[in-house]
Amino acid sequence: MHDPGFVLLLPFALGAGLLASLAYPPAGAWPVLFVAVAVLARVVALAAGTRQAAVLGLSYGLAFNLTTLSWQAMIQWSSYLALVAVESVYFAVLGALLHAIARPRPGLPAAIVPPALVPPASAAVWVLVEAVQARFPFGGFGWTKLGYAMVDTPLAGLYPLVGSPGVTFVVALVGHAAAWSLTGRRPARLLVAAAVAVTVFAAGAAGTLVPAAAASGTLTVGWVQGGASGEGFYGIGGPGETGRNHAAQTARLVARVEAGELPRPDFIVWPENGTDADPLLDPTANAVIANAVAEAGVPILVGTPTAGPGPGQRQTTAFWWTNAGVEDRYDKRNLVPFGEWIPFRELLLPVLPILAVVGDQAIPGTEPGVLHVAGPDGRPLAVGIAICYEVAFPETLHEAITAGAEVMIVGSNNAMFQGSPQIDQQFAITRVRAAETRRQVLVVTTSGVTGLIDEHGRVAMRAPDRVGASGVVTLNRSSDRTPLLQGGWAVEYVLAAGGLAALAAAFAARRRRGGQ
Repeated sequence: MHDPGFVLLLPFALGAGLLASLAYPPAGAWPVLFVAVAVLARVVALAAGTRQAAVLGLSYGLAFNLTTLSWQAMIQWSSYLALVAVESVYFAVLGALLHAIARPRPGLPAAIVPPALVPPASAAVWVLVEAVQARFPFGGFGWTKLGYAMVDTPLAGLYPLVGSPGVTFVVALVGHAAAWSLTGRRPARLLVAAAVAVTVFAAGAAGTLVPAAAASGTLTVGWVQGGASGEGFYGIGGPGETGRNHAAQTARLVARVEAGELPRPDFIVWPENGTDADPLLDPTANAVIANAVAEAGVPILVGTPTAGPGPGQRQTTAFWWTNAGVEDRYDKRNLVPFGEWIPFRELLLPVLPILAVVGDQAIPGTEPGVLHVAGPDGRPLAVGIAICYEVAFPETLHEAITAGAEVMIVGSNNAMFQGSPQIDQQFAITRVRAAETRRQVLVVTTSGVTGLIDEHGRVAMRAPDRVGASGVVTLNRSSDRTPLLQGGWAVEYVLAAGGLAALAAAFAARRRRGGQ
């Protein structure tokens, strides 16, 4: 890596990574993401070889992830650095693959893929790498997709049509077209790149015309944010504190309803960790919830840890709790590796005893997030539910809606990340889920961000952070599905397959020419 060219390219790769981080909360400066992608595209194309391009991609990834994922350091520095290292490897792979498409080995013609196809082929490779990143290893970590930075842009109109993978594709397409326009016959290429950008944003604007899900009725829903006293592992406070906080805030909500300040809710939502003990086993937690339900006179959807299904195992659960007890439950499906469960537990725990703070091994649920309960009129009601980390997995929320969910609730506990960008990043991802499904999403957390997101992904209500709060919102009931849910999900697979095809063609051409 002593090549003078590499020394000149490295600062640009690092700078592009830092620039890209500004597109995500808390800054949210989305236009810079196109510049960052264009710079990375140009840098890896100019690399002397695939290995150098991989190092430049890794450098971009390290600068980007060290900044964007800095909130993980609040839990533990070693976990922060490990997460950054793993996620940055994907950018190393991305750099190598983009170089393979844009440039051949020395001595070969200027490009393997026809020049005009380099931008779309490269954009398809972005989708391919993000698709793998979101699934592997240990279930994946698709937290920083290009598509998640565009919810406040005209491109948001594309979400209900092609989802976040499709938005990733168009962001990468614009960036790579800009980089491509700086080579060859520049005036003509500049016009083509400009036309691509105009077309992409026009398509996004047209997508805003996709109507919101048609309402078949409304529900009045109470929400309770209990507030949390700390941060880090013990952000929700001491034993029983979070349950008492949510019960007290529920009492305040009921008092405001009885005073006529707020409409009477059809049900009330407590977040993930609305209580910190399994109410099916702990009599104190059981009494706290049961008394709150009795006082409110309506069911409470409450998030809580539960023991089992086996010895040394646990689950994160949402209960629909009525005066008669639990009517239905949902068990969280997407679990945080090394936060809720330990991969290779028997091997790693003796070597890394600090992992013992994870506690019992969390076991994922197996059913879509739909609670089938009795509505306020006694007729069946399907309440969609996702828990915290699950919002980063589009299939989880999409499956809840295709399984019949009429309203969507997200319960979360982000108390350990109070004061960090993690909270706003997760809320932005949830806004993308709302835009994809054209459904309102009510987010209820222990300490922030609690809020109501409308059908276009816009923030309709946001509660203050770090304090106890409560209120009532109106949610539309619907069974409509957007084009994305009716088959648009296949766009990710089609684009990823296009990336694979471009790479296969590039490598096949290299082998043929290399043997001549």
